Amino acid sequence: MVKNVERFSVKYVNLLEAKDRIEQYAFLNLKASLGQYSLTDHLSNFRTEIAMDRMLTIVEITPAVDVQTQQGAKLHGLLFSIDTICVIGNDFWKEPLTVIDDTHATEKSIFYDLLTEKAIESFIPIWS
Repeated sequence: MVKNVERFSVKYVNLLEAKDRIEQYAFLNLKASLGQYSLTDHLSNFRTEIAMDRMLTIVEITPAVDVQTQQGAKLHGLLFSIDTICVIGNDFWKEPLTVIDDTHATEKSIFYDLLTEKAIESFIPIWS
């Protein structure tokens, strides 16, 4: 049914549970300042785009987020979203599984690079 694929993306949205901003930012390898002000000393939202080859990865970080699961549990923490977009053109159908795996590998690499050892030890990410 689909003849041409120009681009596709793989997106993961994670909530890293922690009670306060200091503990939430401690999960990330993040250094940011604006003039003399360390942005991690304040409530700051971040969005950046990381371009690598034909991949564009959008990283969004939002602290102090409250969510409620479908089961009714209330959670508080850092919203950490990673969306990797692959601009593929007409080559997608030549090796679709390879292209999808490459996109997933890029996203996974960035995900783990941005997490501190503390985060990796305390949260065991599950990729499905």
